[in-house]
Amino acid sequence: MEKQKEPRTSLTDPEARIIKMSDGGYRPAYNFQIAMETRCGAVVGVEPTNESSDKHRIAPMLAQIRRRFGRTPLRWLADAGFSASQDIEHLAAVDEAGIEAFVPLPAGRGGPAYSRQPRVGPAIVAWRERMESERGKAIYKRRSLIEWVNAGMRNRGLTLLTVRGKRKVGAVLLWQALAHNFLCLRRTGTSIAA
Repeated sequence: MEKQKEPRTSLTDPEARIIKMSDGGYRPAYNFQIAMETRCGAVVGVEPTNESSDKHRIAPMLAQIRRRFGRTPLRWLADAGFSASQDIEHLAAVDEAGIEAFVPLPAGRGGPAYSRQPRVGPAIVAWRERMESERGKAIYKRRSLIEWVNAGMRNRGLTLLTVRGKRKVGAVLLWQALAHNFLCLRRTGTSIAA
């Protein structure tokens, strides 16, 4: 007799999905997307998803930032989970000038997985060259600032959700972002609109 597969959703929160956690275990969870402005440290966008992968999450976050602020950033710093070619090309196609992507090159067998393929577009070539440059490496170091936001939210109790459903989880994440931004304002005395 064939063993039945475990359900891949939570019985208490049908919108949550079973996601691999940092401790190697699998639990019902949400994947939080948080965008931050690196000069003042303010959170400028949040989105809970029930997808375990970060791929293809740049476009929705960029749309949220544009809707909220009426403009798009000049640079986009993200971790390797956002290195899908479609995401990099999307950033390059935004507006007339595009957005410079600072996302690490994916590692592959025998080194970076970016062999000079003839079918890659100019946006991918520019991204690869940017990330290999000293300027690209220096700018990318600022991405670590987002870990400060994550740590602050964890310290304010965002470790175990007591609400169910993506909409309510989004409200909790938004409250956390507002608390973070108030602390930034108090610390720096500046707002992100400045």
